[in-house]
Amino acid sequence: MKVVFLGGFGKAADVPEGTTLLEAASAARIETAADCGGRGTCGKCRVRVSGLVSAPSETERKHLTTSELEKNIRLACEARAVGECSVSFENEAVSSEILPFVSDYKQDPSVETNPLFPGKEPRYGVAIDIGTTSLNIRLVEVMSGKAAASAVAANPQRIRGADVATRINYTIENGGGLTELKVLVSERLSEMIEYLAKGRGLVTEDVNCAVVAGNPTMISIVMGLDPKGIAQAPYAPPFTGPVVVEASEMGLRLAPGSKAAVLPIISAYVGADTVGAALRVGLHKPGKPRLLIDLGTNAEIMLNTGKRLFCCSAAAGPAFEGAHIKHGMTARPGAIDRVDIDSGEVVLSTIGGAPPAGICGAGLLDTIAALLDAGMINSSGRLAAQGRDSLSGRIRETEDGPEFILVAKGERGAASDIVVTQKDVREVQLAKGAISAGARFLLEKGGVSPEDLGEVYLAG
Repeated sequence: MKVVFLGGFGKAADVPEGTTLLEAASAARIETAADCGGRGTCGKCRVRVSGLVSAPSETERKHLTTSELEKNIRLACEARAVGECSVSFENEAVSSEILPFVSDYKQDPSVETNPLFPGKEPRYGVAIDIGTTSLNIRLVEVMSGKAAASAVAANPQRIRGADVATRINYTIENGGGLTELKVLVSERLSEMIEYLAKGRGLVTEDVNCAVVAGNPTMISIVMGLDPKGIAQAPYAPPFTGPVVVEASEMGLRLAPGSKAAVLPIISAYVGADTVGAALRVGLHKPGKPRLLIDLGTNAEIMLNTGKRLFCCSAAAGPAFEGAHIKHGMTARPGAIDRVDIDSGEVVLSTIGGAPPAGICGAGLLDTIAALLDAGMINSSGRLAAQGRDSLSGRIRETEDGPEFILVAKGERGAASDIVVTQKDVREVQLAKGAISAGARFLLEKGGVSPEDLGEVYLAG
């Protein structure tokens, strides 16, 4: 049976009867927010449907009002196609797209080129960062170290959860779940490599080496290794240290016989991405005490005391990437990315200048900072109309607590109100608190005071 996706997608999927609309979207290569991995607990995969679908489940009745159900608003993870139907998304949903980005990256002359592939003379290679939310690839002229092109795309695994814990649980609870997640990410990475090669007049066979970074869960999955040890005591990843494997073992479509070098994994929650960042800024070199904080769903923190290296991780959660936020979204066209309050007026910008569709992590932090400065958030993080009178009308009370109207429906072409809720503020406080606790713990462990730090590096 056919499920048609409206709203500019122009896509459809032929699926068996009883397929959830979330699975149908995945089959049509459309990605929508499924922070809980399709368990029905987050309530974010809202869709408007017409046609033949299953009756509302008890889970849907918990998340949706009677009025919403009467308007055919459903949860994509619960509603099932029982005949032909059409679907439009209430929240963020994107076609699986690859976006180019421009970088001013310059090769550090102190970094030796091509040390991982002795006996080979690869002309082009790819540097891959597998993030929980985003995938980044840089096509590199290997011998010169010059970046030829770069691209970013959403990690398609997010349809199975916003964070690593949810995805690990998916591999545990679903037979074939590990293979499914591996194929999702390896196919997208291969598409990105083909996209970058084509843009330079190359084919994928011209690319014959890869260096891969990422957090331990993402690395384990792309290598097809069971990640459950990361989530269970004694919290051990499938391997530590650096690894070189056949690129094909990761499902990467490169020149035959190509190798992929994985940067070292340190522990279950300190991964190759942090190692790469530390190497790039020279954190391992002698000097004054320095601190590196790699922001993300799992924040990884590394300290050089001047004599020793210490590292730890902190469960920051995905708030910085727009997940678990009422109108949160990834950094895509339409995402509010900058916010200021000037003379009592809200001034904002969106990515690409598109009409506001939601708010990404950078915009969320800007908003909270501006509200703090304006006195609309007190020292405990409570949203209240206690600041400027001109802004008090933007605070409204709801059943779930106060919320600040960042953009009203119709403003700047917004299709609906975009708000920052009290819960959103608490999510940021939790993330900031976790990172602060991790940094303070390392400083105490290393016998370093904040005033002793020569530099603090932020990555993410």
